[in-house]
Amino acid sequence: MSTASPCERTMVWLREQGYTVDKVEQRMPFGQVTRDFLGFADILAVVVPLHGVVAVQATTSEHLMERVAKVQAEPRAAVWLACHNRIWVVGWGLRGEQGTRKVWVPRVVQFGASLEYWNEQGKAEASTK
Repeated sequence: MSTASPCERTMVWLREQGYTVDKVEQRMPFGQVTRDFLGFADILAVVVPLHGVVAVQATTSEHLMERVAKVQAEPRAAVWLACHNRIWVVGWGLRGEQGTRKVWVPRVVQFGASLEYWNEQGKAEASTK
């Protein structure tokens, strides 16, 4: 899956974890423009027994914090979270020891109810809004 897009990689990764997923971003008929669900989500995912829906923004690791800022700036994100849903931003990067084959690894940022987010160590970081 080396040429797969971040969205395709994320959908495979979520399915491997047991999630049912659907791509909800739309490619507009003019140019290279896409429109995200509620202005911030590429994918919706659900899994039993968790309640609610995960809205996922998929990107590369280089653009992860830009997408985090995009979610924080979108007013509909707070409404989504208030309805007991979740938001993840998943950034993909090639990782591995020097001299070894690199593999695609996701970095996940999860949002809480007040649009704060958790880094990989589980530490809450305040919203920049």
